[in-house]
This record gives sequence, C-alpha cells and structure tokens, in this order.
Amino acid sequence: MRLLSQSGYTKITTLSRKKQEKELLLSLGAKEVLYPEDVIPEKLKPLGKQRFHYVLDTVGGNVASTLIPQIFYGGSISMRGNAGGIKMETTVLPFILRGVNILGIDSVNYPIQKRSRMRK
Repeated sequence: MRLLSQSGYTKITTLSRKKQEKELLLSLGAKEVLYPEDVIPEKLKPLGKQRFHYVLDTVGGNVASTLIPQIFYGGSISMRGNAGGIKMETTVLPFILRGVNILGIDSVNYPIQKRSRMRK
C-alpha cells in the first residue's frame, strides 16, 4: 500500500479480517479499510456492483471469487496468494462482459536482482 500511495494513487482500499489493524493499514496508505462482511455477499452473483478498478489479491479462493464480479469494466485482479485455497467459484461473465483481466504474479521465483530494483 505504501508503494501505491507513494506512486500517487489516492483511492486505496484494503480488505482485512482483523479490525485491530485498521490504524496500521491507514498509516501504510490505505484511504479506506473494508472487512469481509462489507464485500462478501450472502449469495454470490455472476456480476455485482462495480466497486474496484484493480484488486491485488493475496488470499485467493472465496475472497477472489467474490471480488472478481465487483471489478469495474476493464479492471484487473493480480493474484499472488492462495491462503484462501486454490479453487475459485466464478463465471466467465466478468471477463467477457466487463473485460476483467486476471494477472498472475510469481512472487516465489522472481529473481532477487529484480526484486531489489523494485524497492528503490
């Protein structure tokens, strides 16, 4: 979040299940902190209200399944984690009707030389 904030992004929302971390997340650059009950609907629909232009997903599973239908037209989700599981329940509708993109991020085998350049 800090990197996004320092890069000029101003509308950074974070999703956390730990309410006690709200102040920390705000200090790192988040402008809004949401909790699972704020974004995970009771019934998963193929398309939901458009809320996010870009999602950096570190959880996967059910969380990704519920966020993908809420991505704006032409938006993207970068996936780099699977703590929530490796399976997703979704449809092709967000991808063919809204042009949503899934971007995989290899955070394990990315060369250390390139990682150090990103920190600068």
